[in-house]
Amino acid sequence: MKNKAIKFWNEDERPREKIKLHGVGTLTDAELLAVMLGSGTKDKNVVELSHEILDFVGGDLNQLARLTL
Repeated sequence: MKNKAIKFWNEDERPREKIKLHGVGTLTDAELLAVMLGSGTKDKNVVELSHEILDFVGGDLNQLARLTL
């Protein structure tokens, strides 16, 4: 689904809708981060951006939490 806006995804695949339908525990770390970020960029949807951020920290949420701007 690269570069496909989330509004065009099936409803059951969208992070916010997944929370409503199945609970927060069903989200991947990238989807959870996407919900917190809220939106992506012109070139990347928010889930792609979330994956990129998580890749930057090697998937370590503790390291992500320690980052500063």
